[in-house]
Amino acid sequence: MQLRDRYGEFQKNDAEVVAIGMGWPQMAAAFKEAFHIPFALLVDRKKESYIALSIRRGSAMDVLGPKVWLPWMKSMIRGTGQTLSKVDQFQLGGSLVVAPGGTVLFHHSARTAADIAPVEDLLEAVK
Repeated sequence: MQLRDRYGEFQKNDAEVVAIGMGWPQMAAAFKEAFHIPFALLVDRKKESYIALSIRRGSAMDVLGPKVWLPWMKSMIRGTGQTLSKVDQFQLGGSLVVAPGGTVLFHHSARTAADIAPVEDLLEAVK
C-alpha cells in the first residue's frame, strides 16, 4: 500500500509504477479494485519475471519465521500490511527501477517475506 499511497510522488518525477504478481488477470483486477491501486498490475503466472530477476523462493523461515513476525505486525498496525500470495506463498518479492532504454537503476531482491524495499529508495532512484 506504500506504493499506492505515494504514487503521486512517482508521477511528479515522470516515473510510472507497474506491479507484477502471480496469478490470473481476474485476481489482479480484484486486488486492484479492493485496494484502490492507481497503477498497472500485471500477472506472471509462470513466474518468468521472478526467474529473470533472480528473485528466489524462500524457505519456511523466510516466510513464516521470527524475522518476519515483527515487521509484519508493524505493517498491519500501520495499515500497510501484505497478504500471503494465493499462488505461491514461498515466492519472495522484489523491486526494480528501470530507466527508459532499459538501464536498471535499482534492484532489490527480498531475503524474507518482510524484506520490502523502502519507497524512499525507489523514489531516490527515479530522481
